[in-house]
Amino acid sequence: MKTVSPAAKISGGWTVSGGKTGLSPFSSFSPQSALRLTAPNGNEIIQPGTPFPVRWLSNKQFEKVTLDYSPDNGTTYLSIANAIANNGNYLWWVPYHISSNCLVRISSAETTGAVQNALLYEMTFKISYHDAPSTHGETFTIWLGDALSEIVNPFTPGITFSNEADNGTYVRFNETIKEIPQIQGSFDGWHRLKVLVEPGTQSASLWLDETIIFENLRLNPGFTFSPAISFSTGPEDSATIDIDNLTVRISDSTAVENENTFPILFIEDFENFEVGTLPENSGWVTTRTEDPGTVSRCVLVSRDSSTWKNCLKLQVIENNRVVVVKHFTIPGSFPFDTSDKTFSIKESNKD
Repeated sequence: MKTVSPAAKISGGWTVSGGKTGLSPFSSFSPQSALRLTAPNGNEIIQPGTPFPVRWLSNKQFEKVTLDYSPDNGTTYLSIANAIANNGNYLWWVPYHISSNCLVRISSAETTGAVQNALLYEMTFKISYHDAPSTHGETFTIWLGDALSEIVNPFTPGITFSNEADNGTYVRFNETIKEIPQIQGSFDGWHRLKVLVEPGTQSASLWLDETIIFENLRLNPGFTFSPAISFSTGPEDSATIDIDNLTVRISDSTAVENENTFPILFIEDFENFEVGTLPENSGWVTTRTEDPGTVSRCVLVSRDSSTWKNCLKLQVIENNRVVVVKHFTIPGSFPFDTSDKTFSIKESNKD
């Protein structure tokens, strides 16, 4: 299992190395696990209508497991087998569900998860201005929920980045604003962001480039968790937003006694996407305009010239507000594990 291992809980947060409160800015991993999926584990090409051996490792603390697969990198899951023997293997007859964004998930069939698990969001992003950044206000917002509606739920946590007329760079988390002097005046270049949301304490913490910006910030009264993440820009902004290496994790206290771990729900690095598109089976949904061509140009996968990697690109065209959202599924049982990376279900004679 791919996990983060914070030490003891401190007032609703987590201990980090160096004695500071909060979760370690960028994760260390722990091999300890009650379940570890070993196949399929990423990049396989599996032919539909054929048997495939699903394999896993287990400490055998429970007798039954459940297997599911996702055709859209964790947005939805469909059943493979329920409450089967925890013996390390199962022969899966692969369905005719053609997709290059598949995952398999294994979970205990005997335990259930808490409804107030913490969520950990990690990503890299870049904001490229088309003209002087000092002419801009709010540039880019990350919503920890579904923001496709014209009026976003006021209880949805929002993180907004802006450059102001004083050449200061600011981040606003809900209604709390802080200046970010370490990137004063410009967002040029890639930055790393981590956000920890704890529904149980109605609080959140945020790190930017390994520096904590908000610690145990109280969320808006009435906050309700939504298993989605959205990115928005426009309609007035003349900037391009690039997103990469999006990873969402959930806390799990069942895998290791007296210790919370953060197994991965999904990773999105866009490497399996064709440049210039946003595949229908990717699990991503975008805003709609009267001109479908405008949408396809507003949100697409692009290859970054500095990293030579694919990334998600948002750009304002014809004064359209641009929003893209990724929903994901929370497992009903813990512990669990998923494929490390996506794999393909694809007929061998098809391109």
